[in-house]
Amino acid sequence: MVLSSLMDLPPAVRNNVLQFLPQQALINLASTNYVFYKPCMQRLYEKILIQKDPILKSDPTGRKNDFSDGNHTVIYGLSHQSSKGKVWSDSAQLKMINARLSVLNSSLSINTELLGFIREIHILDDFNKFGHDHAIVENLTKLVVQLKGYQLDKFFIGSVKLRKKIDVSGIKLKSVVVDTVEQFNALGMDYLPVEKLNIHNFKKLELESLILPSEERSYWNFAKEIIIAHNFNLKVATFKLMLTEGIDVCVQLVKSLYWPHVKNLEIILGNEEEDSDLVIDLLNLIPTEYCIHLEKLSIIQYGVYTTHKSNEIFDMNIINFIDNLVQFQSQSITKSKLRYISIKHNLPGTANFDDGFEGNYLRRYKLFGHVLPKILVSHRDEEQSKINLFLPNLFQSFACYDQPMNTMLWNGCKCQHCEEYLGKLDHFLMYHKYYNFRLKSYRDLNSSLIMFTIGHFLSQRLPENELLTGLCYLHFPLRNVLWNFHDNAIKVPFRCYDIQIVDQGEYDGEKDDLEEEEDVFHDAQDEISHCTYNSAVYNRNIPICISHYLDDLVLKLINLNRGNAESDDLGGEFNDGGDSDDLKLNINKLSLNGISFTLDKELNGTHFFEDLYDY
Repeated sequence: MVLSSLMDLPPAVRNNVLQFLPQQALINLASTNYVFYKPCMQRLYEKILIQKDPILKSDPTGRKNDFSDGNHTVIYGLSHQSSKGKVWSDSAQLKMINARLSVLNSSLSINTELLGFIREIHILDDFNKFGHDHAIVENLTKLVVQLKGYQLDKFFIGSVKLRKKIDVSGIKLKSVVVDTVEQFNALGMDYLPVEKLNIHNFKKLELESLILPSEERSYWNFAKEIIIAHNFNLKVATFKLMLTEGIDVCVQLVKSLYWPHVKNLEIILGNEEEDSDLVIDLLNLIPTEYCIHLEKLSIIQYGVYTTHKSNEIFDMNIINFIDNLVQFQSQSITKSKLRYISIKHNLPGTANFDDGFEGNYLRRYKLFGHVLPKILVSHRDEEQSKINLFLPNLFQSFACYDQPMNTMLWNGCKCQHCEEYLGKLDHFLMYHKYYNFRLKSYRDLNSSLIMFTIGHFLSQRLPENELLTGLCYLHFPLRNVLWNFHDNAIKVPFRCYDIQIVDQGEYDGEKDDLEEEEDVFHDAQDEISHCTYNSAVYNRNIPICISHYLDDLVLKLINLNRGNAESDDLGGEFNDGGDSDDLKLNINKLSLNGISFTLDKELNGTHFFEDLYDY
């Protein structure tokens, strides 16, 4: 049998190919031939994502795509045009979202067969905070009305305020978000309109997943009053485990889980006192020898760790835990292996570690560039599934080391692009100040805080919702979140000045009352110039600079950092990018602060990597 076109493929094979096509390609293919129309429509309407920001689109010439832009049909606003320096306002985005929702509702009302294709809907943004959301809420309500009586896997609304406005109870859902006692009591077979939680109903549920909110009080109220008090034996595949209470309570919660059944686990642990011994004790509660089916693991640092020392100890404890887990899985006869890891830190808003010396930075750099990948491969066969590694705010953590950020800004990548835009960041630094809460005054901006802020907005490319957890990063396309050069993680916008670079007060010693002193600026012009730094300057340009900085870490990770190839010590072993005795590449995707890399091998065994989105 000769296959001359896509139409000649068996339907099952053809439908599998469609799984890898992005949204616009499916629309184009559906219009070419009626044979493709229904399969493409099924794929387009299967998973719908509604958000304000446009998605990042991968390099069409890339050698290895991650296909994340084809996971959902995304209803968003307008795509920013970096080549023309054009970015769209929130109001323009909301108008376009509303127009597209109207088109979606019209299509579903005209062709009701499309309603049966929908399996999941995610609404990730809180449209209330942008204002003028009434039309969007009205269109979303119309969508819910049309879906009444249909079976869906999920209709997820991330915002509590938006969930209050949109009632999805008429849809038959396999996954629900519960905000009230009444909703909780309606989960079981018998609905009892009482003010207290109906444990009888809850016990009859055959739960596959239980995700509690990350807010400590809400989490432990439910855990203590429902799970621990009633001695539940939870046989769930997905669970969020929060270890922030006393050891005795945490022990009871851990014992309530049937661990051989757990496949997806998020752990939140630590405390405000940065007690390293407590972290070890909490991790030791988890029976790694029974986590034989665990495939996805997310670890979140609870409490702000303000020093390099406390963060390094935390990281070493976490990596040791992962090492034990991987080792036990390698000894198990089951085929399930860890294939997804996410590690997220809780960082100080000051963007600075008191002991953030360059030597400490290099130690931590090595921890993630060499030690962690070595552990991930130490007990795994090459035939086993590769790992997807997400470090959502690692670059932000690196930004807390002041001297390395100075080096990056003033002596970093020397490509033409970085020369231009790192120069712009340097110029921006000289003409802006940040608000120091301790001194209660504006102070000179520094490179650490700039890089920390950039990392903060880069991390927002990933979906961030306590009910989706850090286990979901593979399921959603990256968002093209912009930075306007003034908003930041400390909530008080950076302050512009016209030409001054020195506040005389900074060099006159501490003042008794800084708020009452008049600032004296040198080199000031008579007229204030309009600030030229905005989202259009940031869009695509600054993320590329961060990507080039992170390239060095990826090179170390894949054993391709050769060092000095002209060295006289020719008897030594060069890092030529191939597998070595103690390091074999088994990482498929690496995400660092929203910068996404795919890793693979050449035909000759040499490793290579690509940044698909910041090219």
